[in-house]
This record gives sequence, structure tokens and C-alpha cells, in this order.
Amino acid sequence: MTVSVGIVGLGLMGASLAWDFLKWPHCSFVKGFDINRSVLEKAKQKGLIHYQASSAAEAAKDVDLVFIATPVRSVPGIFFEIREALSRETLVLDMGSTRNWIYKQIKPFLENCLYAGFHPMAGSEKGGFDEARAGLFKGAPVLITPFSPLGEKIVLIDEIVNFLGGKVFF
Repeated sequence: MTVSVGIVGLGLMGASLAWDFLKWPHCSFVKGFDINRSVLEKAKQKGLIHYQASSAAEAAKDVDLVFIATPVRSVPGIFFEIREALSRETLVLDMGSTRNWIYKQIKPFLENCLYAGFHPMAGSEKGGFDEARAGLFKGAPVLITPFSPLGEKIVLIDEIVNFLGGKVFF
């Protein structure tokens, strides 16, 4: 199994995730996007991403897995932006902490979409790309909130959380 990953938002959570995916043997490549072009450049220079996407939709196109790692209030807008770029098999995981609000915003648009909340209870009082680090999620509980039936994608989520050193809670 090889998995291609798109990460939208390369702050503390998204960049830390990219850092860990560098060591995941199942990850074939990581596309990244951030609205801050200098952050995108830094991520590429540090080798955290293989490809710099020019938009969130481009980061989501032709990948197996998309992480939305942006501030909570921007998650629905990002989802609407990437929705047309997703294949029926692409799993979308948002790292936002406010599950119910996000769900209410996107629920009517989830047809033919594999979507779940993926909230690691980890981080720092400081945010941003420069605070990102490998191993941020080690030992962290990760709350998984399926917004749509995920079928066998549950196995993939479980594998990712275990690789990150976290503990899955559905």
C-alpha cells in the first residue's frame, strides 16, 4: 500500500504532520499548500513536502488522502474549494477542534465524499510553521469523527494514528 497525501495549511499541525509523513514507509509523496507563500517555500526547502501546490484544490487533486490543517473557521471554505478536485476514493480529514460547527456547515455537501474529523489533542501554546516538529502527535489522543461512512478507510486512519504514536478514539 502506498498513499499520496495533500496537506492544506502548513502551520504547527500541518507541517508537523508532513514532517512525520517523511518517515512513513507507506507515503509516496506529500503535496502542500499554504496561503502564506513564504511558508510554502520553507516547507519545500526543508523537504517536508515534495510538491508545492498553487491552491488548496491543487493540493487535493490526484491524492489518496487530504488533511485540512487550517483554522477551524476556514475549514468549510477549504472543503468547498477542494470538493470538485476530489476523487470518490479520496479521504478528507480535517484537523479542526470544533466538530459540530464544521459538520453543520458541510453536511449537505458530503454526498460521494469520504470525510472525517481528525483532531489530535496535541500542540503548543505557540503556533505556526516555525514551531512544527516531528513527533508532535506521539502519545496524543486523536479524536476521529466520521461525517460519512468510511468503510475500509477506517483501517488507514488507524494505521496513520498508530504510526504517529497517537491513540485513536472514535
